[in-house]
Amino acid sequence: MPWRKPGLVFLHQLTAMASLQKQAKLWREAFEVKSDNERGSLQYNLQLKLIIEEYTEVIEAYDAFKQNDLSTHVALLKELADLVFVCYQAAENMGWDLDETMRRVFDSNLSKLDDNGRPIRNEHGKVLKGPNYRPPVLDDLVAEA
Repeated sequence: MPWRKPGLVFLHQLTAMASLQKQAKLWREAFEVKSDNERGSLQYNLQLKLIIEEYTEVIEAYDAFKQNDLSTHVALLKELADLVFVCYQAAENMGWDLDETMRRVFDSNLSKLDDNGRPIRNEHGKVLKGPNYRPPVLDDLVAEA
């Protein structure tokens, strides 16, 4: 594998212990990807194109999914991971801490439970916001616009 050069082997070992945000940062450093969050810039546009590309591949993998076919399970899992990867890259490009954002969104989502600690669902099974819902506070994670 091309990444098996001494420096990249160390990078691979380091990322195995790192958060997803740290992995995104290390990947960008190893591949010399410069951040540019100016709307319309090449890097800004590339991040969106990569998210759209990976999202499309997730949809294709869902469409190809077969209950008893291991290869389709592996393909879907890989595409989901690729989508998360490019989302972390986009956040890193913007200078945003997506790990902390995910923690806050998770806490916010837990506040959707009703007063008895039960989820409220619509007819399709989607969990709805309950009376105790608190939106995540993210303002402090976004650099001044």
